[in-house]
Amino acid sequence: TSEFDYLRIAAEELAALLERNGRLLDYCCHPSCTHSWWIDMDHPRSNAFYRDIAAVFKKWFEKSHATLITIAGVGDMG
Repeated sequence: TSEFDYLRIAAEELAALLERNGRLLDYCCHPSCTHSWWIDMDHPRSNAFYRDIAAVFKKWFEKSHATLITIAGVGDMG
């Protein structure tokens, strides 16, 4: 979320709920930004958003991939 996003409170509540249930991968609040600021590719902080979202997807993929390997039994060959 971002500091001046009108949905920030909802995003913080969702992050807290996910954290309580062990499902939060990451959370950040970008300072001095409004809702959907990252759409403007000329915004001085747009690269920060895309870097952060790439890190979240990487964490999700690594966690999901490890889970799939466990479910498939890969690596349990003795």
